[in-house]
Amino acid sequence: MFTKKLGLILLSSSLLIACGGSDSEVPEPPVEPQPGVTPPVTGNPDPTEYDHQVQGVLAFEGAIGGADICIDLDMNSLCDTNEPSSTTDNDGQYQIDWKSEVEVPSYYLVANWVDSTRSNVSQPQILSRSFKANKRTSVEVSKKYSNRTEVFNDGNGQLIALSEHQGAINALTHIEFKRYEQMLAQGLDENEIADLRLQLGWLVDGLYAADTGNAYQVTPNISNSEAFKATYQTHMHVAALIGDQLNATLAIEKVLALSGAAITALAEENQLSLTEFLATDPIEVRYIVSDSLIAQGYIETPFDEKIINDNDWQVLRENLFNDGVNHDFTLHPPSSLSTFTLEYGEATKFILGFVSEDGLTGREYERTPDLTEELCWDNQSNAWKDSDTSYPNEGQISNNTISFSSFGTTVQTKLKFEKYNTSSDTWNSIINAQPPAFNFEQVQWPEYVYRYYVEQNDDVMCKAADPATFVMPAASVAALTSDDIARTVWSVFYPDNVIIDEDKREIKVSYTAGEYSTFIWEHDTSPNGSPLIRIISFHEPINGQTQSTFQEYLVQDGLLIEVEINQSSNFDDFSDHLLLSYDGETNGFSQHFLAHIKALLPSTQP
Repeated sequence: MFTKKLGLILLSSSLLIACGGSDSEVPEPPVEPQPGVTPPVTGNPDPTEYDHQVQGVLAFEGAIGGADICIDLDMNSLCDTNEPSSTTDNDGQYQIDWKSEVEVPSYYLVANWVDSTRSNVSQPQILSRSFKANKRTSVEVSKKYSNRTEVFNDGNGQLIALSEHQGAINALTHIEFKRYEQMLAQGLDENEIADLRLQLGWLVDGLYAADTGNAYQVTPNISNSEAFKATYQTHMHVAALIGDQLNATLAIEKVLALSGAAITALAEENQLSLTEFLATDPIEVRYIVSDSLIAQGYIETPFDEKIINDNDWQVLRENLFNDGVNHDFTLHPPSSLSTFTLEYGEATKFILGFVSEDGLTGREYERTPDLTEELCWDNQSNAWKDSDTSYPNEGQISNNTISFSSFGTTVQTKLKFEKYNTSSDTWNSIINAQPPAFNFEQVQWPEYVYRYYVEQNDDVMCKAADPATFVMPAASVAALTSDDIARTVWSVFYPDNVIIDEDKREIKVSYTAGEYSTFIWEHDTSPNGSPLIRIISFHEPINGQTQSTFQEYLVQDGLLIEVEINQSSNFDDFSDHLLLSYDGETNGFSQHFLAHIKALLPSTQP
């Protein structure tokens, strides 16, 4: 019974479907694909992925191991966490594999590592900004994009390379990357950028890979070679001098190409390694860089604040070469008696003093015009010449140096100048190193001060036209005794006020009762080849000084003839001296300086 009932229910359901008892349509049978026809794609297909691989080497003064290398896909010069990365092995080699949906992706290669033992090459003070630039080099560009290409920052090293150098990352790819950033910042189009990069490649090849023509492929060994490091160090020195003052993208490399050999030759002439030479921030290199920039049309006037320009030479002519009406200050070290002099524009007055542990002593002196004719021996003509003891207004100028004939002879004297902006840290370090007794930090210095050094290439012997003379007291110089010298030179005090020690060649003379001055004597050869007697005086030590020349006598024709030997010197002899000149008239600086020094001297002058 139940079975019959179930059969009726199933039959009724079938009839309802067949008679349209539902709104659903009856599905059509599937269409069979026709031979040779591709059915249409329906839904989202799987994305196509491309395999990428970069192999390369990181080189900077050798192989850099343990560095993090990344594929900088968003090109922000950073290694973000989602960017493909790897680490270099001990040989600086690395490999990065990754997949992307882009068949030819754009990217930078960024290398980061930590090495606090390394530092950038020399960083000289940047050239001054007060210059006239060619209009095409003076476009304002965001300071983010710099001419500087430092590798290290607080011990963190970073080098970047563009993608087309077969994985090479090194100092040269980093330079190219920095120049590329500048090109982008200047809004250059693709053709302009391509042209500049091509020129840069030629310059870099010429500087670093003249033989191979493939400078960007720097191996660790090449990066650590002396030739490569010397060129790179000069490169960075020039870049540091120019800084970000010029926006001409290739200016640094063009200057280096023109002047690199001259800079290397200067180091060799000074018998210094390139590292030692550049560390001194030589003024000669600054002239070379400035002259090269002018020659190539990047600037129209010198723009280095340390360079002595025409205006500076005029200041020096008026204040240092002005026939006695000078504005200058000299301070000699303890080995030269710790004396100081101040000339302040008065032809007949100056201050002379000494520095001691107790402060300054000294006073204002009257200068009596010396009308005595002076003659100086000239070896070239073997004759006595009229002396010209003043510095000339005109001389041969080369860089920061002026040269002229010494004392009317053919002997050459040179003055080398260093120009300082008195608001600079360098100038402050100089005056802070001087004796505290001067209180130099309280002086309101002019904007610029000129420190100078003296070089004289030979001794010069001078005498009065009618010199003091003595009859030679012995048959020869070899036969001279201390007693002969004392009896001749100090005849007024001999013998009662004279004590002689023949073994030491020592003579003590009492000018006042109970007080003796000590002298020794020696013989030498004068510039004209004749014998010379030199008497040296000893002083009570002040800051360690011991002696100075008292008198010199030329032995000739049976006479002792009073002369003065102006000894040769080189610039290094004055490294511990402070010789200064400045514009003393503007704003009354010399009178201000005079008042400052006078206030430091004792009220009772010696």
